[in-house]
Amino acid sequence: MEKVTLPLNLTDDKAHGLAQLVKRLGRRSLGKNDLNLVTPEEAEQAEDAVIARRDALAEAGYAPR
Repeated sequence: MEKVTLPLNLTDDKAHGLAQLVKRLGRRSLGKNDLNLVTPEEAEQAEDAVIARRDALAEAGYAPR
């Protein structure tokens, strides 16, 4: 699968907020029907993307506990 680079320019406050959000998102919440992720594969792909963003935020110093 081809990798995509997604540059992201955020204020400090927004980076902290996004870090808090991705910390709380998981397969259980991503698999809920209100997000229109209808298959387990879609939920897994979404979770992988959230984890990648969470890791990038942590590398930039935004890793909430």
